[in-house]
Amino acid sequence: ALGTCTSIFHLSYNSFRATTTATTSLVATALAQDVDDEENHKEAKVVTATSLKFGVMIGIIVSLILWIGNDVILHAMGVPPPSSLHKTLKHPHPSSPLYSPATSYIRYRSLAAPAVLLITVAEGAFRGYANTKIPLLASAVAALANIILDPILMFGKCDMGVSGAALATAFSQYGAAFVYLFFLFRRNMLPSSPTKTTKSKSQIILSRKKRNILKTILRANLAMFTKQGSLLVGWAYATRRAAQLGPDHVAAHQVALSLWLVFALIMDGVAVAAQVIMSTTWSLFVRSRDDDEMLNQEGEKKEGVMQDALEEKNDSSSSPSRCEVRSLTHYMTNASLLQGLLSTLILLYLSNIVPFLTTNDISVQKHLLQILPHVSRQQILVSLTLVWESLVIGGGYFTLLACGTLSSSLLAVWKIGLAGSIEEIWSGGIVVLFLGRLVTAFVGVLDMYFGLFDFMKGGSNRNGLNGKGG
Repeated sequence: ALGTCTSIFHLSYNSFRATTTATTSLVATALAQDVDDEENHKEAKVVTATSLKFGVMIGIIVSLILWIGNDVILHAMGVPPPSSLHKTLKHPHPSSPLYSPATSYIRYRSLAAPAVLLITVAEGAFRGYANTKIPLLASAVAALANIILDPILMFGKCDMGVSGAALATAFSQYGAAFVYLFFLFRRNMLPSSPTKTTKSKSQIILSRKKRNILKTILRANLAMFTKQGSLLVGWAYATRRAAQLGPDHVAAHQVALSLWLVFALIMDGVAVAAQVIMSTTWSLFVRSRDDDEMLNQEGEKKEGVMQDALEEKNDSSSSPSRCEVRSLTHYMTNASLLQGLLSTLILLYLSNIVPFLTTNDISVQKHLLQILPHVSRQQILVSLTLVWESLVIGGGYFTLLACGTLSSSLLAVWKIGLAGSIEEIWSGGIVVLFLGRLVTAFVGVLDMYFGLFDFMKGGSNRNGLNGKGG
């Protein structure tokens, strides 16, 4: 029951991890886009507050969907409902003994959906401020609360079993949400309540920008939802295909996926750093480029003194900014290759150990021995993809990544559907998924590096945070 429910929540919640990515980029861009630091912080606060409201609203919707539609969701994941509903859904298989505990788990844990979405947005906001200590603290609080509450609610006087595990997780997630809210208010990262007094000129200008900011948030989040959602559908289909192949196949798949996820999360640290630094660097470059364009226009009218100012501006600002983008790309690419190589070596060593540590089933061990070498060899591909995508997100190429990931996921689903074994799923479909994402990210990196495609340019203008375009 826990295995099926974990996959459901992985799909339900992690599809909205996109809000972390989008919020990080938007907040970092807001903080770097103008010369006036005070105005930058005001806009960053508006972005944070608007994203938090948006996240909580989505969380309530997700909670209702999971609570009301858990029967249909479990049915879709291969856990047949009781006979009465089974006839309605025309399911060809008898009901599953996993259905009752799985239903309880989903309903209890779904209560934490608003907290989970608040956590994802708040984490992105702190990342945008280049603060990773508070997310670490919140995660530690959640983990500690879960460790304490799990045995209390699952066993002893409560004896709630699987439902207790769900409640423990839900309470721990609300604990993490409280930590984020506490520091959001303490560090003045949210806008102050509006007063009834006459608005100042700056307040009027900021209120006018809110519409652009809201559009930007919706557009960025929609693109990232599309990206993350299509990616998770690809993973979910891989799990479904493994389940169709047999219980030993899906068991091996889950072990391999868990191990893969551990290394992916470790490598994501470099990707997060790449996104935050690139968001700031790219915004400064775009601001410098926009200033150059203004000087160009004025220089055509006043060629005397203005031309000298133009040359001085171009020499001092524009070229170094582009060089900084290129230098950052070089550095992060090298870091991604290095960590990918290290992960490959570690996993190759573990591939002969993990199968015997995780299960006593000979059939599952056999499948793990076949697929773990493939998981190991994919690490450089995965690392480079994560880092390049983060660099491109830092440049605001949300739509490009959404379209590329959607196309890659569709190709991967097609490839996985043809797989006749768990080994073919990992050596074929998963590789196709990441190759497609890598090619898409490479297009964005090329544009940032050389400025090849005019229609893709825009930086912070593309984000619409400074009111120029969108």
